Amino acid sequence: MKILVLNGPNLNLLGLREPGIYGSMTLADMMKRLQDYGREKGVEVEWCQTNEEGDLVTRIGKSRGLYEGLILNPAAYTHTSVALRDALQAVAVVVFPENLRGVGEGHRDWDLAPGTTMTNANVEAAVQGSSGRDLTLAYKGGSVKVLVGPDAPVVTPVPADRADLKPGATVFLSATRAADGALSASRITVSKDGVAPPM
Repeated sequence: MKILVLNGPNLNLLGLREPGIYGSMTLADMMKRLQDYGREKGVEVEWCQTNEEGDLVTRIGKSRGLYEGLILNPAAYTHTSVALRDALQAVAVVVFPENLRGVGEGHRDWDLAPGTTMTNANVEAAVQGSSGRDLTLAYKGGSVKVLVGPDAPVVTPVPADRADLKPGATVFLSATRAADGALSASRITVSKDGVAPPM
């Protein structure tokens, strides 16, 4: 298991700036302790520090699919960065019926948009906050925290029939290509009653 720890602006000054408030331990000292602890638990910890907001956003996007966990200490950006919040926010949530629990479980890259990922998992915890709901999602071999903002659609599939597949309907499907090049899908998700598939 690999975890990335991102540290925001001025944390490189820990141990130097106002040691009476922040202590004398440097960021490198803290990260070494975290890496040592991770090693004891069988977890590889990588870390970095930057003073640039855009660099944090880029690193969050590039981390998807490479790490099983992300710890972000945004420091001074904690209360001011909409960009960081957006980088960590869910685009859409689909709640599947109980009989599909465990099907396709995992965390992986997704081609919805550059830098996006998909997590098929069980909700382990949910915390409501002013900017949305934080979900802790658990799947075999890992877990991930996701912010579901107030504008992210949350839908659940319901049975439809072929009559719902009509011109102009929004559809989503996952297809498999056969050896002869033909595509086939085991299911199609289609818009109904004004609700479009979020993927």
